[in-house]
Amino acid sequence: MQQEHDLLGEYNHHSGTKYTVVAITNEYATANGWEVEAVYFDETGKWWSRPLHDFQQSCTKIEKK
Repeated sequence: MQQEHDLLGEYNHHSGTKYTVVAITNEYATANGWEVEAVYFDETGKWWSRPLHDFQQSCTKIEKK
C-alpha cells in the first residue's frame, strides 16, 4: 500500500543533501502524544525519521515542473 500525501517527494536540505520523503506518520495519533513525523532516505540509501516540523525547517521541497 502506498501513501498519498502532498508532502511526499524530493527535498533539498540546507547543507545540499537531497532527501526523498516516502511517508508521513502519526497524523491520527497526535492526541495520544505522538508527533507527526517524516520518514525519508538520503542519496546513500540511509533511512531517517524526524518530527515533520523540524524536517520542514531545514529542507525545501523540489517542485516538479
